Amino acid sequence: MIPNRASILIKNKPDNSDMGLTLDEIIKYENETTYVDFKKQEYRPGQYVEFLKDVLAFANADYNGSRYIIIGVDFSEGERKIIGIEGQLTDSAIFQKLLHDKVEPDIDLSYYPYNFGEKKLGIIEIKNCADQPYMMKADYGDGKRNLFKGNSWIRKGSHKIELQRSDLNRIYTNKFEVVNFENLIDIFFRDSNELTCNIKSKNLPLPSERAKQSIEEAIRWKEAEKASNIRNTGSLRDIMADTWNNKYNDMSLADLRIEALLIDHKLKRQDNYYKNEVNAIKLNFTINNNGSSYLEDVSAIVKIPINKGIIVLQQKQSDPDSLMSLPLISRDNYPSVKKSNTEYIISQNIGVIKHQIPRTAFFDDLRLIISDEVKDLIVKIEFSLYSRNLTTPIIKELTIRVVNSQESDML
Repeated sequence: MIPNRASILIKNKPDNSDMGLTLDEIIKYENETTYVDFKKQEYRPGQYVEFLKDVLAFANADYNGSRYIIIGVDFSEGERKIIGIEGQLTDSAIFQKLLHDKVEPDIDLSYYPYNFGEKKLGIIEIKNCADQPYMMKADYGDGKRNLFKGNSWIRKGSHKIELQRSDLNRIYTNKFEVVNFENLIDIFFRDSNELTCNIKSKNLPLPSERAKQSIEEAIRWKEAEKASNIRNTGSLRDIMADTWNNKYNDMSLADLRIEALLIDHKLKRQDNYYKNEVNAIKLNFTINNNGSSYLEDVSAIVKIPINKGIIVLQQKQSDPDSLMSLPLISRDNYPSVKKSNTEYIISQNIGVIKHQIPRTAFFDDLRLIISDEVKDLIVKIEFSLYSRNLTTPIIKELTIRVVNSQESDML
């Protein structure tokens, strides 16, 4: 589906800008700038050298937000004419593969159609350029026009030039600039939006417990039917209406008694899933970067003291009923959980934390098992944030309170 005029808001403007622009407004009013360029036609295979230079230049630009190459607009001498594009756009995957093969580090680029009035335009969006400098990692060209390993460009205003020593100085100064983030980072529980969260044990009946109840009901029905010695069981059906549709009612009394003995073994995997997933408390955290620059190469480490009746699961259980052919333990995206003599240590590399955009700390929620015996327990936990542009980690203390009431933030 092609985005409409009002659907895209450019939120990440330079630091000296206090308002966002829609793509429509950029197309109508913006000149060619550090973050905008206009092209009459798409890049064709013979023009990929120019494509690489343009993308490198935008990716290295001294600008905080997304950068746009808008295709289908003739912009010359300050005048613009909307030409549009006929037919299908070049597959974005072609450009992405070219960049992946020839440029380092990877550039986050997308190419998509956009309706402007009656015309279809192509939008190349280059974003998340937090790992400058970007440069050629391999030679590329046709013999006449060539790019070589190590070549790089930068966009300044409406011009692209080769990257200079002064540009590299600026990039690395910004990259490794020591910013005091201590008072700029907020960390709190995701589900309470506070430094404290209340939790309580979950004790939903296990599949084997529910099955036993159904089997016992069926046995009582069978015994009542046998004791009544009534051939017409219609009256019993009325009396036992709640259990008449029990799936075990078609089994004989002898088979039911055998089933009652075997049900724990038959539903062992389902019981484990309920104990370790359905009845588990899901715990995660929100990180707010209130600064003006990214935190890069971020790792989060949480330490939870070992307490009787509280278990932090080291793996996530998969549903045996829907994933019978797959391992019952799922490790994808679940944080690393290690246990010492005194504490659980939970860690995960979470990459970049953008400024002004809240994000969850872990890609998948922690699973905690809380015993019914634990009541009114307060647990102090330590949350540490490490980053390439932090000289020392940011450490916050949060509180888990295990309650014995209906007032819980996490049920």
